[in-house]
Amino acid sequence: MKVRVVYTRGSGSKGSSGYASYHSNRMCIRLAKEFPDKVDLAGVIYHELAHTRGMRHDAMRNHPRYRRVGNYRTIYAWGFDLPLEKVEKKSKKVPVDVKLIHAEKMLKAAMTREKRATTLRKKWEAEVWYYTKRATMPPSLSSTNRIL
Repeated sequence: MKVRVVYTRGSGSKGSSGYASYHSNRMCIRLAKEFPDKVDLAGVIYHELAHTRGMRHDAMRNHPRYRRVGNYRTIYAWGFDLPLEKVEKKSKKVPVDVKLIHAEKMLKAAMTREKRATTLRKKWEAEVWYYTKRATMPPSLSSTNRIL
């Protein structure tokens, strides 16, 4: 089964909701972002699982297992134990020595590229110098017109 859990769009919303297709293996649960009602969420999950088993709303009418009626809060009291508290993300601080090693590696690569560029520039400067000389040379001194 594929279950997708997303936050509701409205800020301050306490209720959960969801949707699932009949006789399917997919459902989506919308969870309140700020202060989710854990018992309500447990009921919504059960309701959507009933849809995946093929149950329609008319079969769920006025039944506390599937709707928010009667003693559904006591049926889904186990929802209080759901771990839905926000957990702060740990910052991924990279140690300074690792950053130094990376910086030295990148500097070495840049210096290598610079050396290659200088060599290539010198090659093309020599090429330009050679053809400039050939272009200004009189035709009688050109090697192509010389008879052996």
